[in-house]
Amino acid sequence: MKSFITTLVFAFVFPLQGMAQQQPEFNPAAIKEYYLLLLKAGPTRNQDSATVAKIQTGHLDHLKRLYETGKICLVGPVDGSDDLRGICVFLTATKEEAIDLASQDPAVVSGRLRPEILSWYTVPGGYLPEK
Repeated sequence: MKSFITTLVFAFVFPLQGMAQQQPEFNPAAIKEYYLLLLKAGPTRNQDSATVAKIQTGHLDHLKRLYETGKICLVGPVDGSDDLRGICVFLTATKEEAIDLASQDPAVVSGRLRPEILSWYTVPGGYLPEK
C-alpha cells in the first residue's frame, strides 16, 4: 500500500507542482486589455519628513487594499532615476475605474505623485518567475 501511495505522489503531485511553475503558452488570440499605471513625481514634493511618512503609509495602505480586493495584480517602485516612481497593473473593467482608483491614492491626492494610465495588451495568466 505504501508503495502505491508513493507511486501516486510521484505520478500526480510532482508533475502538478512543475506545471504550476511553467510559463503559460503564448496565444495572441487570447490577448486582453489591462491598464498600466505609471506613477510619476508630482508637482508638490516639498512636504516635511513627518508629512511624507504619513503620505507614504497611506499610499502603501491604498495599494494593499487594491491588491487584496483584486483591483491590481502587480505593483512596485522603480529605481527613481527619472520622473517615474512606480508601476502598477490594474485589473479593472474600464480605464475610467483605474483612473478613479489611482486618483484616490493619498500620494496622488497630496500631489507627491501623479498618475498616468495606459492601455496595455497582454495574454492573461502570465507570471513573474523567481530569479
